[in-house]
Amino acid sequence: MNDSQTTRSQSWRWAVCILLLFATMLLYMDRQTLSQMASRISKELELTNEEIGLLESSFGVAFACGMLIFGWIADRWSVRLLYPIALLGWSAAGVATGYAPEIGAWISGAIPGSLKESGGELNWLGRLAERPVFLGFAACRLVLGFFESGQWPCALITTQRLLAAKDRPLGNSILQSGASLGAILTPVVVLLMMDDQPGSWRAPFKLIGVLGIFWVVPWLLMIRKSDLVRRDDPDSVDQEPTDLWRLITQPVFLTRYLALLVVVVAINLTWQYFRAWLPKMLHDTWSYSDKFIYGLTIAYYLSADLGCLGAGAAAKWLVKRGMALHTARMTVFGTCCGITLIGLLIPAMPRSAILVIIILFVGFGSLGLFPNYYSFAQELSSRSQGKVGATLGATTWVVTSIMQWTLGKSIDETKSYALGIRIASFVPLLGLLAMLLLWNKAAKRRVEREAVS
Repeated sequence: MNDSQTTRSQSWRWAVCILLLFATMLLYMDRQTLSQMASRISKELELTNEEIGLLESSFGVAFACGMLIFGWIADRWSVRLLYPIALLGWSAAGVATGYAPEIGAWISGAIPGSLKESGGELNWLGRLAERPVFLGFAACRLVLGFFESGQWPCALITTQRLLAAKDRPLGNSILQSGASLGAILTPVVVLLMMDDQPGSWRAPFKLIGVLGIFWVVPWLLMIRKSDLVRRDDPDSVDQEPTDLWRLITQPVFLTRYLALLVVVVAINLTWQYFRAWLPKMLHDTWSYSDKFIYGLTIAYYLSADLGCLGAGAAAKWLVKRGMALHTARMTVFGTCCGITLIGLLIPAMPRSAILVIIILFVGFGSLGLFPNYYSFAQELSSRSQGKVGATLGATTWVVTSIMQWTLGKSIDETKSYALGIRIASFVPLLGLLAMLLLWNKAAKRRVEREAVS
């Protein structure tokens, strides 16, 4: 442990976690603005549900590619500088989204005519150029997704290196709770800034994007480069110096990695589906008014915030009560899976108070799944946390991107959100099953190996 880590107080460490919360908040505000205004933008600019789904997919593909790049860089560069670069990048993309139609028109006009045709007919690039509004939004979402991907390697390296293993579930819950806080504030900003005038959707993108500038200064003032120097973690699989290839060929690592791959894909399918489609689903299926949807969206993310913070606090409380750390985390994770499962009731529910309550429970459970997943992932490697987290995240975003496009197309065809709701409510159980079957099996193998040696 370096000198900085021994002199820094515990209150300072938790203050850094609060700063990470604000970074996540800004990230989700930039990300959520489009879905919050999806009905208005699609109506005003004539975007289909399939195109909305493709915008989510373009964001996800860029996020996946960006995670691989940022994950690799984060293990080599100082996160102190990399983090604000990523944040300023996604903030600029947020501002640019307010000018998406103009950006799309410029891109469309810049594509040479010879590239738009094949055999005298428009090719895919030509057809895309004929949809400049969609093209502009897609370009902005690509840049936004790329830079937002830097959040998780940087943030998780920070909590891994500043917090002890027993404190990470709570630290990660504080970090992750910024997602729901951002999603709560986004409809407030939209409600205050958007009116009936055409083009009023632009202002929220611009304002929320600019807010990122105000995060960078306290980060640079609070964090020294020496604060984030890697330290050995007794719970990590890689106890000896090793390269990534040698690490991934270890049976314990591979078994646990596979378990976490199932977990992270499952919990993100749940979270990302409701994040992207909840406002539009409430409008199209149950004909709720815009103001009611904004209010329910705020309540949904407040519930999610409580679930996130509650999951981290519950794991820490169970450990204090004498429960083993892994058992405590699995108990909380399994409880959140059970809560999310009640979302299966949503498609059959009429417009009612019970429907609202069920939706709030789904929010509580879905975000409560994340803090303990992060703490599991932080035990895979103390030396390659950026790359390990990046490969898990990149795979997740590829899968969720395909999901968003496929379900968007399904919604257009069936005029129903039921399929997506059922998938999103059920899949966390697959993650729980993977952990029960694979994680403890890996731990048993490790104990047997150490006993033999």
